[in-house]
Amino acid sequence: MKIIHLASFNGNVGDMINHIGFYNNIRKYVTSDITIKQIEIRNYYRSWNEAAFDQNFIDMVNDGDLFVVGGGDFFRIEWDYSLTGTTFNMQNELFDKINIPIVFNAVGVDIIDGNEKNIVKFRTFLENCARKQRCIISVRNDGSYDILKGICTNELMKKILKVPDGGFFTSANYYEHIEIPENKKMIALNITKDRNDEVWGTDAEKSYVDFVEELANYILLLLTSNKEYYIVFVPHILSDIEAIYDVLRKIKGVLITTRVSIAPLLNGDITTAEYITDIYRKAYFSICMRYHANISSIAMGTPTIAPIGIDKHIALYKDIGLKNRVVDIRTGKICERLMEKTDELINDYDGFLNENKRVICEMEKECKKYFEQINKLVQDTQNMI
Repeated sequence: MKIIHLASFNGNVGDMINHIGFYNNIRKYVTSDITIKQIEIRNYYRSWNEAAFDQNFIDMVNDGDLFVVGGGDFFRIEWDYSLTGTTFNMQNELFDKINIPIVFNAVGVDIIDGNEKNIVKFRTFLENCARKQRCIISVRNDGSYDILKGICTNELMKKILKVPDGGFFTSANYYEHIEIPENKKMIALNITKDRNDEVWGTDAEKSYVDFVEELANYILLLLTSNKEYYIVFVPHILSDIEAIYDVLRKIKGVLITTRVSIAPLLNGDITTAEYITDIYRKAYFSICMRYHANISSIAMGTPTIAPIGIDKHIALYKDIGLKNRVVDIRTGKICERLMEKTDELINDYDGFLNENKRVICEMEKECKKYFEQINKLVQDTQNMI
């Protein structure tokens, strides 16, 4: 089976973590005999303008057996120029020329500006997709389904699935990591600054400075509390490096030179994100702000603490029954609350491990149903040929 996969492949480690899990499940529940043609969706962004959704694109898609869009946060409704209000800027007439099965796979939904015209365009696009006999629309379990319920009819919502993010089923090879010392309890730390305005609003600049100070104090307390602890910062995108620098420059002394390292920033297809995922697997526990940093840590069985301030990321933890791991960074006393959560994790380490196992087990049950639908879609289409 030839899969034509339109998604992001060269910009965020988390995207590849997601795709690996999707491919694993396709091989498990549909067929192991697959080839994948990856199409970078950023080339079709207005900002990149490297390619267009035109007849040539349709011809390329129709050369495959299954057209997959996502996962990724591609149903972000915010673009006035777009025919759908999103970066998937395709005419309905052109979309209707796709004659192979279509899967919108675990796509994230956001309404950024609340522009009613964009919402109407997007809803019309979804209604057109839902009318197609060979099209599955699914959104990931981060609150996206509830966002759609606020703008779509009950009839349309019956044709949209809420499914686990592919990152819960990711996998990785084992690597030698020079940034991880032997005989230490390594803690993987992923921090961000690219969505500060979304987190803190108009007070973002000052709030971020306060957050950095609190996080630096937490790291100092953490490293001095146990000589076995060692921190590896794990960047997923370029701006994560900036966030790491902002924190490290607040910490002075021998701890920084002896008990901290930074993993490489691996863009593109250097390791298909597996090197980074392997770091999360080998961590004693993870402290993660990014969506897929949290998900891949759980997938690898590693206990997590989530200092986050994005509602949809909190919604993910709520959906999987692990809201207790969240430290909302918008509510102050971050250092104190992170230490409390750390003590809770260490004192109930086996409990955290068992919670991870429960989550993955539940996600597998949901995922099996989803991929069985994809399999039926593919088989029904082949039987018609």
